[in-house]
Amino acid sequence: MVLLTLLLALTAVLTQGKLPGQQRLSLLTTTLLSRVGLFPSMLNPMDNTTYYVCHGPDVVHYVELEQGSAFKSGQPSIEQFDNEQEAVARAEELGYVFTIEE
Repeated sequence: MVLLTLLLALTAVLTQGKLPGQQRLSLLTTTLLSRVGLFPSMLNPMDNTTYYVCHGPDVVHYVELEQGSAFKSGQPSIEQFDNEQEAVARAEELGYVFTIEE
């Protein structure tokens, strides 16, 4: 099942528009890793932090990862952001409540 999912992801990425080689490789890597539930923030070398909003029925998680870190989520929807304000706005839109410590 995992192999089939990876092959479908590979096909989807390779058939998407005409991206330059490096962009296509980065998109392919991100897609393949996300299909198995791994989300490496190291794929964004321009910034040290990547933000994720993971959500499913009645649950929202907000994650900040420094470059070189990875995480795995069991949520069906995972959105990646390079901009903290956009990530925070999306998390709040989905019902996430930030505490004072955050």
